[in-house]
This record gives sequence, structure tokens and C-alpha cells, in this order.
Amino acid sequence: MGQKITSIRASMMTRGWKSLKLLTCLRLTPDEIDVLVHPQSIIHGMVEFSDCSVVAQLGAPDMRTPSRIAGMA
Repeated sequence: MGQKITSIRASMMTRGWKSLKLLTCLRLTPDEIDVLVHPQSIIHGMVEFSDCSVVAQLGAPDMRTPSRIAGMA
């Protein structure tokens, strides 16, 4: 049970840091950012444009690809 709580806390903290990065890097206001946690962790990022179109990054919830990319650097 402790491991699950730690995992959830780390996940929420990561989303918080990403939100702060959006605020500073893209000069957005807090009203322009919504944080959504997908229960199955399939959605990694979404952007809604002014014409109401949406672009999303979807993927399997595992760390194999990021680990391989980090190993190449």
C-alpha cells in the first residue's frame, strides 16, 4: 500500500511541475491550464487550440521507450 501512495504522490508532483513549466515557458495564465489525470495513463499530453481542435500524445503507460532514449544520450 505504501508503494502505491508514493507512486501517486510522485505522479501528482510531476504534473504540478509540468504546470509551472507551462506557466513560465509559454507565458500562460493559470486559467489557461487544466491538469487532467487519465486513470490508465494513456494520455500523456493534450492541447486544445482556439478553433476547438485537439492534439494529444497517447502511448502505453510504461517507461521502456523513455529509458531507451535516455540510455542513448
